[in-house]
Amino acid sequence: MKKITIGIVDYGFGNISSLYGCLMSLGFSVNVSSKKSVLKKSDILFLPGVGAFEEGMNSLNANGISDIIRRRVRKEGVPILGICLGMQLLADESFEHGQHAGLRLLPGQVNRLVSESLDDRIPNIGWNKTIPVKESVLFDNLNHSNSFYFVHSYYFSAELSSDV
Repeated sequence: MKKITIGIVDYGFGNISSLYGCLMSLGFSVNVSSKKSVLKKSDILFLPGVGAFEEGMNSLNANGISDIIRRRVRKEGVPILGICLGMQLLADESFEHGQHAGLRLLPGQVNRLVSESLDDRIPNIGWNKTIPVKESVLFDNLNHSNSFYFVHSYYFSAELSSDV
């Protein structure tokens, strides 16, 4: 049985070392790279990120990484998991500090959280459940009672359809 190779996209905005260590401990073959030749060989792509949307996209575009990500996901059907800023970059656009185009892999936009009561804290910090909306190899062995830790002031407002 072939070992699944995960390509962590290194575009200068990622929380890569902890992600790399986690994936290695789970037995995956992991490559961290900004090189197209390495990302072309990955069975799954992970797009981590910490920082602002515009700067993240500028880095992906400047290195030509955005094109390889789009081609691998759209044309080759390679699964991608965006983490933190990386997940937001999958959107059509963001309104963080202006309006900026994203990778356009998932329809929707990134907007600033709005406080609706005094109990709402922005940024949102803490453990929250995340429930996948459809089956994916990325979540095959995930215990859905687990929570993920969040720290963010912006959120992805996805336009879900039957083919997403």
